[in-house]
Amino acid sequence: MKIGTPLSILLSIAAFALLVMTFTNLLSGYMDDRTCQTDCVWNYYLGAFGLGALALLSALAGWVAARKKGFATFAVLLALPVPAVTGGIFAIGTILS
Repeated sequence: MKIGTPLSILLSIAAFALLVMTFTNLLSGYMDDRTCQTDCVWNYYLGAFGLGALALLSALAGWVAARKKGFATFAVLLALPVPAVTGGIFAIGTILS
């Protein structure tokens, strides 16, 4: 097992945490009542996308280098949702605006 696979799992967990923080802040009430305003949410969002993309690249590199694909496949499947969700949100927002 190479370092890319465990690193991608840790990056995926951090990206999921930032994505949860993004949605928690977006759904926490009125804009004036929030402690985290637009810039803060944008930073969470970009952080989630960046960490998710790094996790996916690291997981794919670990999957290519792995002899036994089980753990590496798990890392790829864990890393895939965050960039997909954030990229989808960005694409939908770009298309509809």
